[in-house]
Amino acid sequence: MMRILQLGEDAVRLSIPFALKDIAEKWQYNLPTSSISSWDDFVKVFLKKFYPIHKTAVIRKNIIQFKQETNEPILKYFERFKDLLAQCPHHRIEKRRQCQILYNGPDYQTKMLLETIYQGEFLKKDEDQGWDLYEVLAEKTIQ
Repeated sequence: MMRILQLGEDAVRLSIPFALKDIAEKWQYNLPTSSISSWDDFVKVFLKKFYPIHKTAVIRKNIIQFKQETNEPILKYFERFKDLLAQCPHHRIEKRRQCQILYNGPDYQTKMLLETIYQGEFLKKDEDQGWDLYEVLAEKTIQ
């Protein structure tokens, strides 16, 4: 995106009408003129409208209690988890906790595979390394 000197970051973010689609786009166009003056204001109003507290709570609970389904390949397990995270981008679950959830959620076979591949060191990795290990493992299961 091209930087315009006179516009601040909030003004640039708020001037992108094509960022939302369908119901959200209609909602955005129906907002009263000048009712939102900063990006933080927009985020608060948007989350209140499309992610009410009860909806956020349900998705957070599903993330925290995430488990591998019967006979679900690692790739599908990981992709399903990432899809769930994307459903609630403001979930506020730290990446380290996400890695712990992914580690605790698999069935016995997958857990043993993780333990074998990473020689019991998976939880000793930092959050970026742990996430990357899942990315690599999911990619290898495709092959």
